[in-house]
Amino acid sequence: MPTRPLRVGWGGLVAALPALALLVWFLLRPLAGLVIDSLHRTVLGVREGGLTLDNYAALVTDDRLRASLVTTVLLSVGVTVVTLAICTPAAITLARSGPRTSALVDAVLVFPLAFPGIVIGFFVIVMLGRNGLLSQAIEAVTGDPGGRWAYTAGGLAAAYVYFCIPRVIGTLRGAASGLDPELTAVAASLGAFPARVAWSVTMPLLRGPLLAAAGVCMATSLGAYGTAATLSEGIRVLPLDVADALYNQGDQGLAAALSVVLALLAVLSLALCAVGARIVDGRGARTGGASVAPVAVQPAASAAPTPGAAAAPAAAPAAAGRAIR
Repeated sequence: MPTRPLRVGWGGLVAALPALALLVWFLLRPLAGLVIDSLHRTVLGVREGGLTLDNYAALVTDDRLRASLVTTVLLSVGVTVVTLAICTPAAITLARSGPRTSALVDAVLVFPLAFPGIVIGFFVIVMLGRNGLLSQAIEAVTGDPGGRWAYTAGGLAAAYVYFCIPRVIGTLRGAASGLDPELTAVAASLGAFPARVAWSVTMPLLRGPLLAAAGVCMATSLGAYGTAATLSEGIRVLPLDVADALYNQGDQGLAAALSVVLALLAVLSLALCAVGARIVDGRGARTGGASVAPVAVQPAASAAPTPGAAAAPAAAPAAAGRAIR
């Protein structure tokens, strides 16, 4: 039976006013000021001349800023891919685990969310720095001093992956826990190996949540500053250039322009992934709840049909049947 949407009365609007006021005052108003500052040249905090796009053009004409922009985008994409590869099987496993395991994992996942970025950067230095634990072990085995690794793109990516893991697992675990267990049960009953079941049945059902998690991961890694500042000896990213322009060069206009570009990249990442997730979910709904890739799986010899089991595939959702035929 369809339910009517609840109407928000005057009391609800009044209760929401403080949150709306904070949103306007601390988000929209500073954002407007940021855009205005980015359209002016600033020397030692003083605006010079009229409106200009020189600050944005510097991202193209300045070799250092252009390299930072490319590095920032590539690093964000790489971190997203690695994080999804690590978190997807973990989230599926946690969704099927008991409450005790889930409670323990939730307690562990709180730490990356609670630690500031600078602390996570020091974690990488402790492990991969000049006197890091892993660096000393690698040097003892190979003779190659690996203390420089913490200050490379790999070290920064490792730190970014660390604080992105709880965000991605939280998104994917909620989606995986809502999957119908009959889908994988039917695929397994027809002889599909666990890896084939995961790839052909489970993964297509998680494409929408995967895209949503990718958007969150990219937006988070684009703007991380504390971690990058701690590991900034060997790599430059745009958040560091924002701080450099503001505090070292006194160029508020350039800092504002770089901040606007970072914000646009984050919003664009979230928007594209959200639109992609809606398209995938809508396509799955039109095809019976899942957009499952057809694969050929030979029934196992031990999975011969029996009178009592003949009705199981027929009662399962049609998507799993299409995936394993």
